[in-house]
Order: sequence, then structure tokens, then C-alpha cells
Amino acid sequence: MVGHVGRISPEKNHEFLLKVFRQIRALNNKAFLLIVAGSEPKAGDLIYQQDILTLFQRNDVADILQAMDIMIFPSISEGLGIAVIEAQVAGIHVLASDGVPEDACISSYIDRMSLNEPVEQWAERAIAMSEDKSPIEYYNLEAWDIEAITNKLLNLYENPPAK
Repeated sequence: MVGHVGRISPEKNHEFLLKVFRQIRALNNKAFLLIVAGSEPKAGDLIYQQDILTLFQRNDVADILQAMDIMIFPSISEGLGIAVIEAQVAGIHVLASDGVPEDACISSYIDRMSLNEPVEQWAERAIAMSEDKSPIEYYNLEAWDIEAITNKLLNLYENPPAK
């Protein structure tokens, strides 16, 4: 199953996501796209089709991630890409655009591609990644550890740098 987590907005680039998915579907007629949108549906938003389901306002995203073989994240631009990090921590492969910052690349389960690459290449890469069963390797995961970050902040408050 192909997945995506993100609010419905132009910078998330759902139009490109749908083009990539259509190409994946052409290569694998059993492919299914699950979109978890962090916003309320409006007129013109994605709706259920035979091979696409959009869920809105969920609080069980961590559970839903487990149904995905790969997450595609073709953002035009992204502040950080928390959903990309969450997917990797959940052990899900992620194919992201180069609009997603490198800081979000915390494992061997993420590849970044240019949005200028053809959708056919995106689809082929997504299929290859979804079939990859190698163990995940994390990079610098301690930088995201809440206890380590809290301790650093406490240390800064208790021992402010000299002016």
C-alpha cells in the first residue's frame, strides 16, 4: 500500500502524488493509495475512489502507518517534514522530494528525488523501495530523543552562555 500523510494544501503537492500513484497502479494493478489528511475535507478535496482512500482528522496515524509499504512525500517545500520522520521511526520506507530537508533523513529507509524527475522514475523507485526488506539503519536518532533535548535545554537555562 502506498501512503501519504499531510494536510491538503498546494505545497504538499498532491497532484504530483496522484500522478506517481497512477504510474505505480499501471505497473501494479493491486496498488492502493491511502492518504491521511490533517485537515477537514472541503469542496474539491480528494474523495474515495476505487483505489484511493482519504482519511481526515485522525488521531491513530501511528497505527495507520503500519498498513503502508511506502510513504510518498512529494512536497514542493517543507519546514521539516515531521510525518517523514514519524514514518521512518515506524519502519516505513519514504520516497520524498528534495523539498523535504535533509534533517528529516534519519534512516536508510528514505530516498529523496527531484520533482523534475519523471513520474515513471518516481514510481519505479517507490516500487523498488517497497519491496526492500533490508533492516532499517538509523542515523543520529539521539538528536531527536526528547530526554536528550530536554537535558540540553535545562543545561542552557541553568548554565547560560557568557555574554
